[in-house]
Amino acid sequence: CIGIVAEQNPTFYYNMGQQFWPTLGYGYNAGVLLFHLSRLRARGWDRIWMKIGLNLMNEKGVLPTAEQDVINAVLNQNKRWLYEIPCEWNIQLSAFSRRERCPVVWKFSPSNYINREQFLPDNILTSYPIAKLLHFNAHVKPEYFFPTPLRFPSTTDGMNEFHSTGTRYPTSHTRWKV
Repeated sequence: CIGIVAEQNPTFYYNMGQQFWPTLGYGYNAGVLLFHLSRLRARGWDRIWMKIGLNLMNEKGVLPTAEQDVINAVLNQNKRWLYEIPCEWNIQLSAFSRRERCPVVWKFSPSNYINREQFLPDNILTSYPIAKLLHFNAHVKPEYFFPTPLRFPSTTDGMNEFHSTGTRYPTSHTRWKV
């Protein structure tokens, strides 16, 4: 009924523990969700998530990851509802995400730029899935440091350096507002 990717940041589990964060394993990250709506409605989704959410808030007082806490608690109580989406569909780029929780190959090359595949050994390309969706799940987003709309690999050296399109936005659009 619910498709979701495993959490790649063990911080929540280790810092809050099973007692605070009722999850299966490390839990699941709500950055990408698939809902089978007719199945959820048939199982009383409205009533279930509301009851679990209210119980969590009454018991804990605060939900550090908001709806993700509720969804994890729902899945912990309804394990058969879980459909684990392959991790490459939600590569979590927070500071404490563990790359070994989802080893992938990143292909950065649009067709008019250098082909990075020529720099990667064949066994790497065939051993790991290709990253499909990147999730900047931290308070500071890339545009805070790089306020340009597009960044591609540099075509001069073919390695990991980046250059931008040169378009700049006013800094008021890139800083956190208090």
